[in-house]
Amino acid sequence: MKGVLAVSIIVAGLATPLAATRVAADVFDTRPDLRFCMAAMLRGFGNGLEERACAKLYDLPSAYHFTCARGVVRGFRSDSDRAACASFFEQQASAAKAAHVRPQTP
Repeated sequence: MKGVLAVSIIVAGLATPLAATRVAADVFDTRPDLRFCMAAMLRGFGNGLEERACAKLYDLPSAYHFTCARGVVRGFRSDSDRAACASFFEQQASAAKAAHVRPQTP
């Protein structure tokens, strides 16, 4: 009887992480619009309407963060692209410094 109980506990313990992983994967399976928005955020949106819709629905950051970071790593096409990227991140840094900090709740 103790052996059966031990095996049951081990099986239940192994099944829980697998079930949790499956549930996490289902978020993108059940929400193709979220999957589209996340992929577009990383690769760049096809147009501004898609970017605005995804930002409104899911509060995603601008894809320009990733475009600018790619330029930093791979190089910029022009001096104006580099200046725009630097200006963008300077504005983001200023906004972060001025942002409200929510108090921690116990």
